[in-house]
Amino acid sequence: MISAIDFLKTIALPVYKVFNIPLDRILTDNGKEYITHRTNGKHKYEEFLKQNRIRQAKIKPRTPQSNGIVERFNRTLLEEFHQIAIIKKVYSSLSELQDDLDKFIYYYNFKRTNQLQAKR
Repeated sequence: MISAIDFLKTIALPVYKVFNIPLDRILTDNGKEYITHRTNGKHKYEEFLKQNRIRQAKIKPRTPQSNGIVERFNRTLLEEFHQIAIIKKVYSSLSELQDDLDKFIYYYNFKRTNQLQAKR
């Protein structure tokens, strides 16, 4: 599994550099992947951002307006993939589950119609 730091190092920062786009701030949630919840100490992600002069903005907890798109995607992923996949198939490996998830993500991004309905 790729970590947030690995993603920034190997994908995001090089792309930003190629296009000469400064990355000076990143918005994250308050998950343990991004911040430490101890009173003393810094998370490796926070330290990486500091070393690269990138400020970290954190969304307010329980504020769907800040992270609504991600929350909705997570719900769609749960309802349209996970709950169905575990009923249909017994997975013998994590890579097998990852393969099916990759197929679902392709479907979601390129084949699935937008489910939003216009307000009347």
